[in-house]
Amino acid sequence: MDYETNLPSLILARRRTWHGGLRFRRMEDMAKRKKRAAGEGTVRKHASGSWEARLTVPGRKNPKSFYGKTQAEALEKREGAKKALLNGIDFDTGTQTLTDYLHSWLEDTVRVSLRRPTYEGYERMVRNHITPTLGGIQLKDLKALHIQTLYAAKFDAGYALRTRRYIHTTLNKALKQAVRWNQIAMNPAADVEVPKADVEVLDLEDLPDPDMQTLPEDQVRLFLETAKGERLEALYVLALATGMRQGELLGLPWKHVDLKKGVLRVRQSLTLSKGGYTFSRPKTEASRRNLELRPEAIEALKAHRKRQLEEMMRYNGLRGDIGLVFCSTTGTPIRRQNLQRRSFKPLLKKADLPDVRFHDLRHTFATLTLAKDANVKTVSKMLGHSTIRVTLDVYAHVIPGMQSDALKTLDGLFS
Repeated sequence: MDYETNLPSLILARRRTWHGGLRFRRMEDMAKRKKRAAGEGTVRKHASGSWEARLTVPGRKNPKSFYGKTQAEALEKREGAKKALLNGIDFDTGTQTLTDYLHSWLEDTVRVSLRRPTYEGYERMVRNHITPTLGGIQLKDLKALHIQTLYAAKFDAGYALRTRRYIHTTLNKALKQAVRWNQIAMNPAADVEVPKADVEVLDLEDLPDPDMQTLPEDQVRLFLETAKGERLEALYVLALATGMRQGELLGLPWKHVDLKKGVLRVRQSLTLSKGGYTFSRPKTEASRRNLELRPEAIEALKAHRKRQLEEMMRYNGLRGDIGLVFCSTTGTPIRRQNLQRRSFKPLLKKADLPDVRFHDLRHTFATLTLAKDANVKTVSKMLGHSTIRVTLDVYAHVIPGMQSDALKTLDGLFS
């Protein structure tokens, strides 16, 4: 009787327990779904064996899917896209141009993860070589043929192998990142013929170009006469007496100069950037060379050293002294822009000489020595060229006259 009396209550209690468990499971499922959304999507394996990782994107109706042969690969792609979103890069490229993407890549990735000189090098390649030609193409439409055409154009324009390979390195690195971020399906730079590394490696400044100018002997004498007594007189004497590159001259330390033996060692080059200065080894083994000094160069360096020591006494030491032969009044490296603006260009103007570049002093050394029947191989070694062929290619305009003189030695042989 008691059982029958309490039956409705027992049924009601059981129903409450069942509904309570159902509500709990529903709440648990909602929590899981909410947790997945906060965790940015789900990961699942398809019947084909491939894996799919989804990413919930703010402002997008449906989640974005990333596929891989393994779970780790799919997750890696999703994480790359997540980082792209955090950096403000739209991985769903749409109409994004190559210029837009490269700008984002430089500012949001390269600038904050690599050294400042590396960032500036990539930025220079993008600004001067890549975007002027390919920048208007949408990232998703970029093809290997576009890139191959760019490389061919740079070859036809006479750019050095090093420059062309640097362009490829920059573009290839950027597009690899785009693939990792799932912005493009494949890297089109991976399918182009990369500029091959020849035996010789030209310094960028060694490229013959339409702007190359050289000073004849009388103008060289006038320039050196005008520079007498100047703070950097020895710099100009050394440039014209050795053919050293500007970076090699500005990075030359006193410890590499032996005035008693009359020889100096070229072992480093100065590179200045917005982030400061660095000393780098010469690009080729041939650039690491020993140079004999003319008596005039030795005397100029001695006078320069005396003047530098007097400056140190006057200013109670050079605050930024790092032992450079040519430095600022505080001992720090000289910036190329300051050298041009404050010393070199004013000297040219004072002497009423053509507005040549500092690097043209190197070309002047080469052309004057070659024109006076100097041994080409010796001149090539002094310039630090990797092979004699580089010297002949760069200074081909001097060679025709030399060939004519050589042929004259055969006069009478065939008559």
